[in-house]
Amino acid sequence: IEFLAYGLSGTERLDVFVNGFTIVCQLDVAVGDAAHPRLFRYCLSPLSCEIRSIVIRVWGDERGFRPRPLVGAQGPFAP
Repeated sequence: IEFLAYGLSGTERLDVFVNGFTIVCQLDVAVGDAAHPRLFRYCLSPLSCEIRSIVIRVWGDERGFRPRPLVGAQGPFAP
């Protein structure tokens, strides 16, 4: 999976998941602004794993806003 992302204000953050919110790829990643887009690249394995969906949750980091914790998230970066 590979994509470029940037925010409008420069304070946006991303959480990236596979198969709904079941498998966490990465949490709380700074995106940057339009002048500095960020490349995201994820390698998923094993090849036999069925990928049904990819979820990219975008949220702002203004005034300490944090998304609510995920219930049942799994993976190396799960909260």
